Amino acid sequence: MRIGPAVVLATVAIAASMDVSFAAQRTFVSTNGSDAAACSISAPCRSFGAAITQTDTDGEIIVLDSGGYGPVMIDKSVAIRAPAGIYAGISVFADSLGVIGRGVIVDVPGGHVTLEGLTITGLGGAEGVRFFRAAELRLSRLQIQGLSINGISMLEHDGGALIVTDSVLSRNGSSGIGASPVANALSAVVVERCRFEGNFYGLSITGDLRVAHVRDSTFYRNFRGVQVVAIVGDASIDVENTLIAENSVGLFAQRLDVGQAQIRVARSTIVGNIFLAIEAQAASSIVSRGDNTLADNAGGEAFTGTYSPQ
Repeated sequence: MRIGPAVVLATVAIAASMDVSFAAQRTFVSTNGSDAAACSISAPCRSFGAAITQTDTDGEIIVLDSGGYGPVMIDKSVAIRAPAGIYAGISVFADSLGVIGRGVIVDVPGGHVTLEGLTITGLGGAEGVRFFRAAELRLSRLQIQGLSINGISMLEHDGGALIVTDSVLSRNGSSGIGASPVANALSAVVVERCRFEGNFYGLSITGDLRVAHVRDSTFYRNFRGVQVVAIVGDASIDVENTLIAENSVGLFAQRLDVGQAQIRVARSTIVGNIFLAIEAQAASSIVSRGDNTLADNAGGEAFTGTYSPQ
């Protein structure tokens, strides 16, 4: 059977549209790429910022080789993934993405954003990741260090969730993670298998939170390892199976106004903290499930109470 020219042209058009769709769903960046390219695997872009404009909503950007890829503003649901063994760096200068310097800004109302395998380094900049709005921001295998304010700042408006796993946050001037959701946003923070080292605060929760959980993590040589401060609404953190060692103060809770501040601790080791293992101020509470280990702290080794799992 002889195939006519119209059929051939239609087939080519369909194939081309399928290829474009695939390229837009999964784009690529490389140190040898160009931001004028199509961001395909054979013609990668150079920066995350260029790639995100060519990536479909709910698509992903893949890092092909090691190098620096620059700050990025994320305004759609997308994943940026650096495979294991590839260094994908973002240097944050004082004027990166704004006057105070930010490495990544996430502002995707109702969206889902994932960052995997990135290294974010402060070189005069203030914040590694700034979380404004999203239903969910997932961060995995990140190294964030040397920011003048926070490694991760959560100023969340819409009740979204920040989920951080398998990451290291070190030497940040204020907090490794600083979460201050807008009043009544009822946001959530979950931290698993992370290390907080040499920050002023390791994890700092201020304001209303639907839930905050820390699991299987380490807080080492921060000024305060974990702190929760309630202002108007309630703020609380569950800490489980976690090492809290050689901080000035291991666990800190404080109520500033009418809210309730609480830390619940289970199966954790609180050891060698320089001033206090536990400090609960102004009608706040730090309670134990009865299965924690406290040793060699300079003081403050008494919980304010106990609790039982439901």
